[in-house]
Amino acid sequence: MSWMAWEKVIAPIEYGELGFGSLQDANLAMLSKWWWRFKTDKEGLWRRVVWSVHHNNRSWAPIPAKVTLASPWKHIVGVHEPLIQIGINLSESIWCKVGCGTKTTFWFDLWIGLQPLYLSFPLLFAL
Repeated sequence: MSWMAWEKVIAPIEYGELGFGSLQDANLAMLSKWWWRFKTDKEGLWRRVVWSVHHNNRSWAPIPAKVTLASPWKHIVGVHEPLIQIGINLSESIWCKVGCGTKTTFWFDLWIGLQPLYLSFPLLFAL
């Protein structure tokens, strides 16, 4: 029986390896897509359930989560930290296009500028 180094399995084909890719990277990408879906699918039943369970009026988090609840949603929200460590900020990477305004939250969504308005104008937001 022969063994192959994991680095050779996940390394790109261009380098003469198998090119399967990293399962960890694929997992981070799939979990990140749930962030995107949460921000864009405002009418989805699953999103309304997550919102009703995890929303807190006192939290300014871009994605609501009650850390005291053990749930898959807790892992989805937690994907933010490993991505920050490699220089990817999901909160700043997901933008909204303002149309009629029903799918964009004025203060919390990133739709103009480089950060959500509640961060750009904290005193005004506090009022």
